[in-house]
Amino acid sequence: KWENFEVSQCVDELESSGLLIRSGRNYRIAPDMFADFLLEQASLSRTGTPNGYADAAYHNFGNEYLANLLQNLAELDFRTVEQGEASLLTNVWKDLRLKFEKTSNYEKTQLLKGIESAAFYQPGPVMELVRLVMQPSSPDDGADVGSDDIYHYSQQHVLNTLPMLLRAIAYQPGYRDESVRRLWELAKHDSRPPNSYPEHALRVLKRLAAYSRYKPVQFNLEIAEIARSLCSEPDAFKLDRTPLDIVDELLKREGEEQESVGRTIVLTRFGFNYKVIAPVRKVCLEAVEECLNSNDVRKACRGFRSLSTLIHGFLAAHPLNDEEKQWHSEERVMCLSLLAGRLAAGNVPLPLAQEIKAGLERFLGLGQNKEMNERVGAVLSMVPSAPSLDALDEFCRGPWDIRELASTADIEKATEHNRLRGRAAATAFRNQFATVNDCIAELARFYAWACDGKINPKGANEFVGDLCEESDFLKNLAAMLRDGTYTPELAATAQSVLVTLRRQGSPDYRITALAAAKSQDLN
Repeated sequence: KWENFEVSQCVDELESSGLLIRSGRNYRIAPDMFADFLLEQASLSRTGTPNGYADAAYHNFGNEYLANLLQNLAELDFRTVEQGEASLLTNVWKDLRLKFEKTSNYEKTQLLKGIESAAFYQPGPVMELVRLVMQPSSPDDGADVGSDDIYHYSQQHVLNTLPMLLRAIAYQPGYRDESVRRLWELAKHDSRPPNSYPEHALRVLKRLAAYSRYKPVQFNLEIAEIARSLCSEPDAFKLDRTPLDIVDELLKREGEEQESVGRTIVLTRFGFNYKVIAPVRKVCLEAVEECLNSNDVRKACRGFRSLSTLIHGFLAAHPLNDEEKQWHSEERVMCLSLLAGRLAAGNVPLPLAQEIKAGLERFLGLGQNKEMNERVGAVLSMVPSAPSLDALDEFCRGPWDIRELASTADIEKATEHNRLRGRAAATAFRNQFATVNDCIAELARFYAWACDGKINPKGANEFVGDLCEESDFLKNLAAMLRDGTYTPELAATAQSVLVTLRRQGSPDYRITALAAAKSQDLN
């Protein structure tokens, strides 16, 4: 019931005595210890029971200052509950839950952002709200209008606010497993590019997994074990994002720390003590090995890509000492032995064999370590040689994918050598089959294999163009385009067929082009 000028006078007096510190438009009580006990005395009676002050503060200021209010009360509640006293926030969380269930999607996002500062100290109530949001939605849960009749928010907007809450909750051991698994569910279905959104669930997962000078390695180990278990889920490798994205973060060979010094951000890179992080890397490599040995082609190919990153090494941002160089080299040898074991087991799917062949040949083309080149060459010699493998390799190999050491000296000659080898592989591929239709059917399987292995067929147009140099092959593909029997797997090759017809001045070019344009599959 004070007048405004009375409040200003008292604030000025407290600031001049050093008990209040101005920060922009806000004030902070100093020192922090004094502020904590001042709030405790106001909120608890002498017997340690809540006296209603926290509830009154929430009802009077919660709408406007929810984030600041909850942060202060949650920190105090975290400490007092640990001491065996009653919670200050029981009624507050009940009220927030009731409000949350009745509000629009826009207001839900605002409320979730407001409780983010308290999530670390209040994991239980916050996780209850997260579970509520992630319940299967009803068919009519679409976009709605916010309280100001301007913002249209869908259920996905609400889901997008959860990762930052789950990140804070994950630091509480009792909620870590559930937090990581819920983050993974959000990451799988968030179609946004992770690099553009700091709050993206996949980016949050990677930050949780990342090594830090201030994070115990036991935390990283628990994340690694959860990620390994996620790799066994039936749908883990169906989409673009996989649990190995988390594992790859744990397999990095140096850490990055961001610290604020005054008004500047300082980025530092640091190496690892291998003896400390060895258990984490062991779990991660076991997860990668399990994926590599899987019968699921997509899963096996993704496992090889993780190994390939380790085999190829990295450009360190900090000076490497002898100990770091030693364990990097030993780990590279370990990865090669995992590949050798997979190849020795036999029954290697063709897409996986192509990935291994291409990855190891690139290493030999760029590697400068003679001893390691010999090891890589020995593993490469275990890849079964076959015309189909050479053809698939050219089919997936882009024109700039140069793997010979000579390429560093003369890029033009190396590129020309690529083209000659591609034509030879196309000729050998065509000669395997008695009929053109058999050859076309195998080509369609190439596309299916590339799709199964999540391989980008960068050389497909050039490869099909080389096959189209044979008149019978071109004639059959053009006829399939005209009569609508062109298989969907080969839709991307229509351009090569039309280009060849036009270059040869074929009278069927216009008819074929019109038929291709009208085909819904090719569009």
